[in-house]
Amino acid sequence: TIETVQQDMDEVSNSMIGRFGHCNQEVVNLMLIGEAVTNVFDGTQCECLKGVEPDRVGTPKIGYLSELEVSRHVEVGTLYKHPEVPIWVLGSQTHYTVLFSLKEGDAKLSEQAEIEKKAERVFFAFGEGLTPATNLPQLLSGMGLPASKQAEAQQALVQEEIIIYQDFKAWILRQFGISDSDAQASVQLDLYLYDGQDPPGPSLKSVYIEQSDIDPQLAGVDLDTFSGTLNTRWPRSSVTVSPVAGGGSESSTKKK
Repeated sequence: TIETVQQDMDEVSNSMIGRFGHCNQEVVNLMLIGEAVTNVFDGTQCECLKGVEPDRVGTPKIGYLSELEVSRHVEVGTLYKHPEVPIWVLGSQTHYTVLFSLKEGDAKLSEQAEIEKKAERVFFAFGEGLTPATNLPQLLSGMGLPASKQAEAQQALVQEEIIIYQDFKAWILRQFGISDSDAQASVQLDLYLYDGQDPPGPSLKSVYIEQSDIDPQLAGVDLDTFSGTLNTRWPRSSVTVSPVAGGGSESSTKKK
């Protein structure tokens, strides 16, 4: 009912149609998860900002990524980034496209990725990139490790009373049985991008993603908006786009 849709929104006065006739996020969420919530992060924040509620919605069948996350205007949660099937709606400032894979496993979060995301969330609660050594007990607790690990962690991680995130992540992976060689192994994915915008006409492109342990931005590579959007789901990735068919079939371009 209209009343139910209004109750889903952060503000009942919100419109579902934005400027220039574009649908607002509430409409997209209504189509993807059956609820017209205003946000795309996991759960509820500040008791009034509603996102994708895992206890009620579960794992969405179709995922969602947004180029607005690149500029940090929105936060897309883990649920939308790892849907039940490997299909993602991509939101841009002008229109929507669809990214998909032919392999069901490409939607799932690997064990290593789950640990890395948890480590990042725990560590960045205390600072970006580095944190005082006094936070070590809270870091271990946040990762579910016993206090008996503190002496080992102190010796391995603390330098001049500082803990660096990259060192922390590598050490945490080892604690969960993931070796350095496993962590540094590159991952390749073959995806496809469908763009139905007319003009220039519907198009299909192949999207090759290669993940590594090196962040392209730290290596001095500027990410374009599309590559940056994919890096919100597949971090540390180089992206190669090639035309397959349709209106966007220009010469192959490589993006990093």
